[in-house]
Amino acid sequence: MEKKAADDFDKQTLKTLRILSSNPFMFKEVEGLSNLRRGLVRKISSFYYEVKDNRTEVAYFWGNRQKPIL
Repeated sequence: MEKKAADDFDKQTLKTLRILSSNPFMFKEVEGLSNLRRGLVRKISSFYYEVKDNRTEVAYFWGNRQKPIL
């Protein structure tokens, strides 16, 4: 079951990142940090990223059940 969950997460992450590549401003900015945005992979998983010139850089992934660091 764990492999299936990991595979599903991978598929959803890649799908979200493909959509993001076409529209890098689709997710909201993190309050107080205008260069950082928070995207959602699933209800329990987010990722933070920056749009720089002509590229998008993923900073890190975050489990939403954890205490926020920002």
